[in-house]
Amino acid sequence: MAVVYAVGVLLLLWFLLYPCTHLVFARLQLGSLVGDGRDRVVALTYDVETRRDWLGVLADLDEAGTPAALFVTASLAADNPDLARRTVEAGQVLGLRGRDAVWPWTSWSAISRDQARLAEAAGHPVGWYRPGRIETFLSVLAVRKAGLQRVLGQVLIRAGTPDAAATAARLGFSGVVLRVDAADLATGFTRDLTERLQRVGLACGPLSVLQPERSVIRRGWYWWEGEFTRQYDVETVPASDGGPPVFRLSVALYRGPPLTEGSVCITKGTPMAEIHFVNQTLGRESGVPTGVLRVVARLRRAFADTAVRVRDDPRYADCQLVAGVTVLDVGDAIARIGLFRTPARGIRMWFMRIYLVFLMAVFHRQGFRVFTRFARLRPIWVWLPREQFLARFALEDRV
Repeated sequence: MAVVYAVGVLLLLWFLLYPCTHLVFARLQLGSLVGDGRDRVVALTYDVETRRDWLGVLADLDEAGTPAALFVTASLAADNPDLARRTVEAGQVLGLRGRDAVWPWTSWSAISRDQARLAEAAGHPVGWYRPGRIETFLSVLAVRKAGLQRVLGQVLIRAGTPDAAATAARLGFSGVVLRVDAADLATGFTRDLTERLQRVGLACGPLSVLQPERSVIRRGWYWWEGEFTRQYDVETVPASDGGPPVFRLSVALYRGPPLTEGSVCITKGTPMAEIHFVNQTLGRESGVPTGVLRVVARLRRAFADTAVRVRDDPRYADCQLVAGVTVLDVGDAIARIGLFRTPARGIRMWFMRIYLVFLMAVFHRQGFRVFTRFARLRPIWVWLPREQFLARFALEDRV
């Protein structure tokens, strides 16, 4: 029996040191830098593993005039002190990349030593840290002891990503840390990315520019949003008036009950362009007294921008429907704009209702004090067939 208890204790320690720690600190990004989205900035970071890649990134950043953070191992910096000093002199951030240590005590003893080696090579203090591929409980404690700020990233771009700059810009959203693997990255990536981000009202900035998200709940939500963005290839629709974007867009299959309006009938499995509200914009504008006419005008502009994207982007060429689920319909604004409204029913919509109500409570300025008010709202499908949607809104192309 004693052997069984001993094995159980060892398994528990292993779980706490490895899988549990990696899930909480590497996947959920607890304690890592997460922006709150107010600054409309994407923090561009590079993982650099060779001298060749380091030279390529510096040349690319210099040509684009873009600030970024480069994460390197202490051994790489010690072998290339000229590049470490050149990085700092160029105004770029130099951060420490952790070792891929299997044994937990290796990270504990190495992080402070590696921080000192990197600082010596660069001639500048080091304050940012990106873990290796394995995060352990002791490495988390060692990072805190060394006074380093952990940086992970909600969007990852690496070699083999189709049209890397376009993908990075499409998946990036305000406050995100964009993580780029510098290996074999195409020349001109940074300039291309910067220009594409500008089209959606975002700019590349250093890590220090991001306003950290203080809410633990929102931090977790931003992690989920990054995962959702990657998995479903959700992109931000730029606002043609230069303001904060209102909608995000993805390709999906309709999964609800039949939608009928006159002779129109949409059935399950219909390819659709699915619309999602931008949570940061909701949070920024919630609680502000807003007239119905202003809401209608803002939504009409946002739907016009969405229609232009659906019309011009080949990704949406096969979509027969433009739709989304929401609990927001201030003053029947949706009907005033001319979209069909259908109550969302079924067991799946009960889960969707809980999801949307919780989302509203998380991002509303009054927080969970408005939870009871949102709980009275019912989710609705807001939709139009593709051709009707384009006929109604694409004529308002002002991009």
